[in-house]
Amino acid sequence: RDIGVNLPTLLNALVAELPPDRSTMLRIGMTNPPFILEDLEEIAKVLCHPCVYSFLHVPVQSGSDPVLD
Repeated sequence: RDIGVNLPTLLNALVAELPPDRSTMLRIGMTNPPFILEDLEEIAKVLCHPCVYSFLHVPVQSGSDPVLD
């Protein structure tokens, strides 16, 4: 968002550069839950691509001491 482009647009641009023979795979690493929820349907479509691992790491731990106690 800070450069005027959303995550699905960036992911689709990356996927378009992957070779179709699956010699290179893309995995989405750490994510921020609010950002994922904004574009969940589009990101789910990217995860269905054969060169993208169907895996999404979404942290749920809080930085709040009361929550962690």
